[in-house]
Amino acid sequence: MGEAALAEKEQALGDVKQAKERLWEEVLARRKVIEQQKERVKQVKEELEREEGVLEGMVREYTAAQVRHNEMVVEIQELAEEVTLLAKKAAPAQRQKSALQHVSDEMLAVWDEVTAKMDPSLDLATSDPRRLLDILRSQGRSEVECVCFLNCWEATYRPHGPRR
Repeated sequence: MGEAALAEKEQALGDVKQAKERLWEEVLARRKVIEQQKERVKQVKEELEREEGVLEGMVREYTAAQVRHNEMVVEIQELAEEVTLLAKKAAPAQRQKSALQHVSDEMLAVWDEVTAKMDPSLDLATSDPRRLLDILRSQGRSEVECVCFLNCWEATYRPHGPRR
């Protein structure tokens, strides 16, 4: 074995060492990349766990809001039923109120008509109701008109009720 063969072997051994070093550097670089990726996976996992917690909280809030909404819907339905019942009960009273308003309007119309035709010297505040009744009858007023007028007269001049 000559020097050339020995030099070749040494060259081959040097090439193998360099290849080994390059491979080792590549292994170390890949390990570093793997470690960085592991760290990134860990961070992403933590981030996902936090977001999962946030989402679970949002689901709980949504569920609670849905329960409150459903309770309010039931309450609104109950109130609507109550309003319907009250409206049914109030309808006759409303009709009665309308009828009373009509009668009241008619009474006031009679009052206005009769007072417009009364003697201006007559003091209604101090007049005796029997005298007023006689005046009304002498004018040819009906009993209904007389009653209407006297009711208005009492409401106007005797606000604490009629004297007995």
